Amino acid sequence: METPNQYARSEFLTVSAPKLKERRKLLRLTQEELAAAARVSPKLVGMVEAGKPTVQLDGLERILSVLGYSLSLGDLT
Repeated sequence: METPNQYARSEFLTVSAPKLKERRKLLRLTQEELAAAARVSPKLVGMVEAGKPTVQLDGLERILSVLGYSLSLGDLT
């Protein structure tokens, strides 16, 4: 059974993955170029774009930053 954190990450990636890939292509970056700019592996970029829930948040944050996005949490109360 997924924990709330795993569920939230999974849900985020499922919804966001196609948009992130679209943004990368709009910026005319290959997965390899994005990976180099974000200081992550091309495999991680592929996992993010595929919506894999096992992605580490620090790598995801670096990828989002290169794409011009940020990761933030809403009200946790």
